[in-house]
Amino acid sequence: MKKVIQLILLSFLILVSYFLYKSYFDNDQLTQKKIENKIDESPVEKSKDTIKNLKYEVNIDSNNWYKIVSKKSKLNPDDTIGSVEMEDVTGTIKINSEFPIIINSDKAIFNEDNYNTLFQNNVEIDYINYKILADELKLNYNDRLIEISNNIIFTGPDVAIKANNIVIDLIKKKIDIYNEDKIKNVEIKLDNVKY
Repeated sequence: MKKVIQLILLSFLILVSYFLYKSYFDNDQLTQKKIENKIDESPVEKSKDTIKNLKYEVNIDSNNWYKIVSKKSKLNPDDTIGSVEMEDVTGTIKINSEFPIIINSDKAIFNEDNYNTLFQNNVEIDYINYKILADELKLNYNDRLIEISNNIIFTGPDVAIKANNIVIDLIKKKIDIYNEDKIKNVEIKLDNVKY
């Protein structure tokens, strides 16, 4: 009788071990889950040199993510760091905030390795009731920094600012607005302002 109980307990232990192994350590299931998370449902059209409707998503968690979509893209064959040249671009970034920052531009260069992005030409940034127009925006995704430069017009409820540089620290939620030219001052207008 004692051997029967030991045999039943040993069988139960082996069965539980097998199910734990399959649930937590089986590589086929882990690989399948990762692949399913990377599949993009939107249609991507490829021609010889261009990719239409390209979309990248970087998800850290529900409060931290970055998505960039372009209507027309081209992989840079001369570049070894994996950059993608994009046209008609919309980037959306959310870092520890309720509201995302939406960035639109005519062109962008996206780095597939570190997700840093250079937005160029007719850059428009929208955040809640604030809008920034500029010539260039550099998103450093790893450091969570946004550097905006050249011909900046920052507008919001009852405020308008003209400057040449804005640096936004998304982690510290700090904004620096300045001109590199020491002679030219940052222009600020308050109360019911429109440019």
